[in-house]
Amino acid sequence: MARRPILIGSLVVVAAAVRLGLYMTRDNSRDYSADLNDIQKTLAENPDNQSVTSSEMKCSLEIPGGMTSTISLDPDLPFQYEDQEKIRYLIGNCEPISDVKDALVNSEFGGKNKSIKEMYLDYTTSLLKDGKTELSDIREVEPIVADGKEGILYQADAANTEAILPLTYWVACFETDKTVYKFIYWTMKSRKDKERLNALKIFKSIKFND
Repeated sequence: MARRPILIGSLVVVAAAVRLGLYMTRDNSRDYSADLNDIQKTLAENPDNQSVTSSEMKCSLEIPGGMTSTISLDPDLPFQYEDQEKIRYLIGNCEPISDVKDALVNSEFGGKNKSIKEMYLDYTTSLLKDGKTELSDIREVEPIVADGKEGILYQADAANTEAILPLTYWVACFETDKTVYKFIYWTMKSRKDKERLNALKIFKSIKFND
């Protein structure tokens, strides 16, 4: 059962992330400064974190206040949240290691000394580069640990000709004994410095229940 689990899991998640970056279509004749001021005010009014649990992903985590569960990003995603201003998004997926290991090892992302989470993250990053989205300044943020599990967290800026503003993505992958997890959090690039802290808090707060 080579690639089907990966394509269903990773590709669905990444496609949603790329597509959501384009929900606001460009209008060159419009001044967006007033809209951005309203957004900053709304985000400031929802500073507290909230605890959420996903029975499908068998995990719980803390996310920014004001973000709510949605099914609008992609019906196949087990975990998806957005804020009311549609400026911050968080999506996630997990797959049994037994289903994806062979496909990853035998793919271009495989490597003798690479872990499943490393291969899974490299595969995800490659999908983000597809289509009209161009990634830049791709870097590993810092070593990250959640619930005793060491994960990998990448940050990347993204530009797309159909988007109003450039975006910044944070992609985190974790591996337990049975499951590999992927989470993608993104927002406007102009909010990168502030949201980087939120991304770290989110991913470090994860509790795995598999």
